[in-house]
Amino acid sequence: MEEIGRFVSGARDIQLVDAGVAKELDLKVVVPVEDMREPGASPDIGSEGSQSSIWPSIYPEILKLVEEHRSTIVFVNNRRLAERSRSA
Repeated sequence: MEEIGRFVSGARDIQLVDAGVAKELDLKVVVPVEDMREPGASPDIGSEGSQSSIWPSIYPEILKLVEEHRSTIVFVNNRRLAERSRSA
């Protein structure tokens, strides 16, 4: 719980509350490109050529994970990213 709390809170102080129920977690931090500084440099992106956006790499990975699990939580930095459409 402490590790998850540190990850989701960043550097902010938080208070963890243990609900008393032990549940097996399938928690993973997924980065769909090899180097976040150069999102278009990964060979897994496809044939779209040189890209300056990470989004074409993120959409297929999110879809795959959602389809593979019963429930999925995706954390984003702000509301705009949460509401981002694929056509954007």
